[in-house]
Amino acid sequence: MSDIHQGEFGRFKVIKPVEFGQLIHDWAVGKATPPETIGDLRKVLEGPDPIAMVPDRWKDDDCVRAVQAEPNEFLLRLPPKKMIENTMKVLSSGEEATGRYDVPNFYRVKLRGQTDGQESEPSNDHMTNLDFFLCRVSDYTVSVCR
Repeated sequence: MSDIHQGEFGRFKVIKPVEFGQLIHDWAVGKATPPETIGDLRKVLEGPDPIAMVPDRWKDDDCVRAVQAEPNEFLLRLPPKKMIENTMKVLSSGEEATGRYDVPNFYRVKLRGQTDGQESEPSNDHMTNLDFFLCRVSDYTVSVCR
């Protein structure tokens, strides 16, 4: 099995979510300039002390488009059609539908109050993996720094 950032549906593999959030903050408030190419983004994120791994589906000379909304506008970010269709298919049946749904550890820490390093075991008792995925899609589509 490939790592999360590899393959056709590769996603960012966030290693240090706090540091990544701080970097995004710095870009948003003008303390730093966002990179313009994937190669430059990789240099920033995957340097000697990696913050995140950029999906390998992008080439180094691919463009990065930083978009920042104004207070009086809403940016509706839609996931790539092939990616959402693939995830819907994967989470609709088989082991992926009922097995463990991996989320970044900070969700477990915040939601379960774990501070001792022990890992929580999310349950399918109240929400299916597909429903949880759809909730996450809606969350990252409309969330603004909260």
